Amino acid sequence: MIEMTCHSSKQAIPATVNQLIMPPKVDAARAIRNVNKNMQNGGRALNKQPENDQVAVLVCGGPSFNPAEVDRGGKVYAVGKIACTKLNAAGIEPDYLVMFGAKHQSLVPKAKGYLFSNQTDPRLFKRCKDAILFHAHVDGHGATKPDEGISAGIIGLALVHLMGHRKIDLHGFDSSGEGDCLLTSCGQTFRTHYALIHQLRKFLTLSQRYLDRGVKIRLFGEGMTQATVRAAYVDPLDPPDIAQYDMGCNPSSYDFFCWMINATIYMRQHGHEGPLRVRFANFDPDSPREIDVMTVGQRKQMLDGVMRPALKLLGGVEDDSIEGVRLHSHSYGPIVRAYQEGVSIPKIEMPGVEQDPKLLTITLREAPYDQVRNSNVADWIQFGNNRREEGWRVVFVRDTAKADEPIDGFETAPDASRDLFARARLYQSAYCNLMLSNGPASLCIFSDNPFIFFVPLDVIPDYGPATTSWWQATAFITPPEQLPWLTDGQWIEWGKMDSLHNIESSWLAWKARYKLEQWVA
Repeated sequence: MIEMTCHSSKQAIPATVNQLIMPPKVDAARAIRNVNKNMQNGGRALNKQPENDQVAVLVCGGPSFNPAEVDRGGKVYAVGKIACTKLNAAGIEPDYLVMFGAKHQSLVPKAKGYLFSNQTDPRLFKRCKDAILFHAHVDGHGATKPDEGISAGIIGLALVHLMGHRKIDLHGFDSSGEGDCLLTSCGQTFRTHYALIHQLRKFLTLSQRYLDRGVKIRLFGEGMTQATVRAAYVDPLDPPDIAQYDMGCNPSSYDFFCWMINATIYMRQHGHEGPLRVRFANFDPDSPREIDVMTVGQRKQMLDGVMRPALKLLGGVEDDSIEGVRLHSHSYGPIVRAYQEGVSIPKIEMPGVEQDPKLLTITLREAPYDQVRNSNVADWIQFGNNRREEGWRVVFVRDTAKADEPIDGFETAPDASRDLFARARLYQSAYCNLMLSNGPASLCIFSDNPFIFFVPLDVIPDYGPATTSWWQATAFITPPEQLPWLTDGQWIEWGKMDSLHNIESSWLAWKARYKLEQWVA
């Protein structure tokens, strides 16, 4: 059994395609015959379920499946007829049989319930009266078609996540054992075929995405999937001062700060003082592995405007000539662990910048994507008015897309909106930096700059960093616990939206703490 994790600094996991399953939203013009018929027939449809602690036991048809390893206290999902038949033979009646293919099935094995995709032959819905219909989306876009190469195993994995499970056991997910080709991988030779190879590549990306959201995954049996995952956590022999940031399996975002800190700590722990040499690899404008809601232009802007400058801020250099397979984590977890073990955390410091004791910065998130995460601009402006009446100098840092748009009556910082070095200097000069959960907070979290950082919890749908479980799994802290290296002048307000009431009360509490810290000093 392999317990997968998102915290290894050695996660050499290749980049492919995300897979999401969404409640039924079919565009009939794009759908195939079965989809049309099933949607016309009505019936029960699957809706997204709330998160739960019950283990989802996902059983696929791979030859390594061993019924003795099944956790019978979990909810058992049989993916396809072969898996369900094997379970029945072992005296196990699964909670659900998941059917995805469009081919008609004359015999349906025994299960307590049935989950049929919109592609399933409509006659099966007539035979299984209580079957639940689900609609498959690839990367959240469009109806799944039979020629897109999405396996039933991938569908099953995404399906149990949709049904709220955050603990998943995988059995028979071998990606090998049948087929007309022999593939040597990780020092072993496996019999497989193209669809199973495609499944493995998709699994590596999808599972890592779920792990980053706090899902716990255990992989049972032996096959090409298991061998590949096991090898992914073996540290390669590359020199410690080189690292590739794989743009195919890592996001174009401020998460790069965590990645750089992790890579730098690893380098120093292995006896090299640097500089860290980094290659940005596999930037494919057509790849859907990137943050799905970002356009190609937005991703390129993030690479050139944030990630490359961040590399310089943290003492690294870009080197396109390096070769290597070590891929570091972009999670807080390894940093927290290293700090607790006595490791010094690299911090950003801009030379020659003095603090202005009357300066407050307010950073706004006003992105055209994921708008549910944007700042409450009206309440931040009201907070700024209140502080200005008290004699504070208030500077707004607008989103890059709105850098040159003024805010009536206030100073803005267009240069800081566009240039990471200008932003770093501004933040270091401020008495306090205030913002909603947002990427630029990395410039404060990995520095000594005072800040108040609002992180809503469990109120933003489908966004891992806004959940308690995500922080527990990826940062090894449980809110309201703070990141351990923060000072009293650096404060994360957990579970609060940026309403005027919350901003005002947090500001008063922060001032009391910070003044006490300064007095003691």
